[in-house]
Amino acid sequence: QEALIRHHEAEELLKKLTLEEKVSLLTGKTMWEAGGVPRLNLPRLRFSDGPHGARGEGLHGTVGAALAPCLSALAATFNEEIILKVGEILGQECA
Repeated sequence: QEALIRHHEAEELLKKLTLEEKVSLLTGKTMWEAGGVPRLNLPRLRFSDGPHGARGEGLHGTVGAALAPCLSALAATFNEEIILKVGEILGQECA
């Protein structure tokens, strides 16, 4: 039920976006972020490059970050508690 509500919210948000705003969500603002839409309170999206888990913006350690296991390594633990904890840590790191 909650997934259906979230899907509906996403559909409604998409209807409110202009073409330019939709394109801005697909293009980079920085090396690791795609554009947000301030008028709809949609924050920028932060990305990571995969195998090494999430990290800061710098390529050479210029911005410190907690090094987290990649998603496939986390999934291999079959431990939902650990996965949730890592998710919380990454959420705080990216906030």
